[in-house]
Amino acid sequence: MSSTTTMTSQPPELRPRDSLVQLDLESALRLQVLTRNADLPVLPGTAVEALRLVRDPRVRTDDLLAVVELDPPLAARILAVANSSYYARGNAIRSLRQAVVRLGLHALRDVIYMAIYASTLFDAPGLIDVVRETFDHSVIVARFAQRLAPHVGIDDETAFLAGLLHDVGRARCCKVLSKLPQARGQSRDVLVPLIDRYHEAAGAALALAWNLPTEVADACEHHHAPCTPLATLIAAADAVAYALEQPPRASIEALELATQRVGLSAAEAIEIFEPLRAELSARVSALP
Repeated sequence: MSSTTTMTSQPPELRPRDSLVQLDLESALRLQVLTRNADLPVLPGTAVEALRLVRDPRVRTDDLLAVVELDPPLAARILAVANSSYYARGNAIRSLRQAVVRLGLHALRDVIYMAIYASTLFDAPGLIDVVRETFDHSVIVARFAQRLAPHVGIDDETAFLAGLLHDVGRARCCKVLSKLPQARGQSRDVLVPLIDRYHEAAGAALALAWNLPTEVADACEHHHAPCTPLATLIAAADAVAYALEQPPRASIEALELATQRVGLSAAEAIEIFEPLRAELSARVSALP
């Protein structure tokens, strides 16, 4: 769930004309998302190889650097994160090898995931604010899921990837809608409900097209009605992150409801979440 929507409030009531426009847009969006693959973003070859390597527990730093160096935008984002306020250690980092030393392989892997997401899907004129909000929220969910994973016996890397991509279908829907003539000039009140409705199926198709693990695709498709341990973890991380992002903070009762799926109290969730804020802010601000 993205921070662009509210868990408890009702969507704005649409005027009759808006309802007709929404129906027309919905048909076009459904056609693109559910029956066509032409809109699926294609990962560059270097990104495909980087994703393969970061999922290999035996990967060598030199092998990963050799691939990243072939993708200047990706390399630039990694350097930006290494020089961000969170990781800064006085001297500016000027090489990828120095960046790897400063970040560490584990953090580098997470940054590569985020950079590939950002560079591939931040192309939705008119809806870039929705994509940005979705991305920021997804990074929070990813790190929170990663921290929660040991509590439920799930691999932390898989949890991070699933958390980062759980709402990637929202970005894909934004990209599709931005290219539809019917969507031009339409308000968020018309477009966001459609994004909400189709983002799960859109995200699962994208994860499969990128040859990501099946359980990650399942989490994309079912995080609002989880039926697997990973999807349940992502649903909990999503709900807690959303609750803690909102001003004012969610009630303790709401947090308890969100965290009971993974056996945590609201206080424990807050204790895990709060230290991540500075780190996440530094990483995200250094990306697109």
